[in-house]
Amino acid sequence: MSARSFLVALRTAAEHTADQHPEHANALHPDGIRRGVQEASKIRVGELQEDYPWMERVMRPLAGGCPCPASSTTSRNAGGASASSIA
Repeated sequence: MSARSFLVALRTAAEHTADQHPEHANALHPDGIRRGVQEASKIRVGELQEDYPWMERVMRPLAGGCPCPASSTTSRNAGGASASSIA
């Protein structure tokens, strides 16, 4: 997270808390923090796209999620164990 996006996250969280949850006992309401992080994420994605112009082209095919079924990822790991059976 860059300094700019961190400050946007804090400002957005504080503004949302003041506007939507003025009765909240703490400086930042969880909904405000969530909105702040979402805004900061948008800024950070923009910064990364400026630094790596090829990133959008590479990520576009992955926009809908993993392009392979979950069963193919569990069958390729060592011993064929799933993540839930390892934990």
